[in-house]
Amino acid sequence: MQPKKSGNEAVQLSSVINLLVQNVVQENDIIRSQRMHKQYTLQYEATIKFSPQTEYFEAVRV
Repeated sequence: MQPKKSGNEAVQLSSVINLLVQNVVQENDIIRSQRMHKQYTLQYEATIKFSPQTEYFEAVRV
């Protein structure tokens, strides 16, 4: 028997990814304004985990 899923997992994952992208854009804007005369590359890594207890995806920044 398969465990019951909330049905919102795809929507939740999409929301998590959108938030991560927004964070990267915001950080890039901040870095660009602070270091206008230097070249800088932002590397953003995160692990996305599904929590069976809460039935939500959680993004854990590496």
